[in-house]
Amino acid sequence: MERIIFKGLEKLISRDYKAREIIGGDIFDFGYEESLNGWEQGFSFAKENNAQWNINVISILPLRENETMAILSATLIIQGKSIETANLFFQTFKKDSITNGN
Repeated sequence: MERIIFKGLEKLISRDYKAREIIGGDIFDFGYEESLNGWEQGFSFAKENNAQWNINVISILPLRENETMAILSATLIIQGKSIETANLFFQTFKKDSITNGN
């Protein structure tokens, strides 16, 4: 199942993807390939630890006619307990004019 989801991410994430991650005050910039590697590692870790995600929508903001930003928090739950850290995602979604967002 997780491999099917992961394959869907390869098609969903733009090849022009750019991201920034801050861990312990250190800043890491990365792109499409690094993002896919990170998601694959995350899915593997969750599967190996029989973990579940607790995902909360913080906000959904319209940016332009064809763009929206979603702000989400995600925390892993392992053996019924939430880990002490959460990931905060600021993700922009843009409808593709070629596919009309499909």
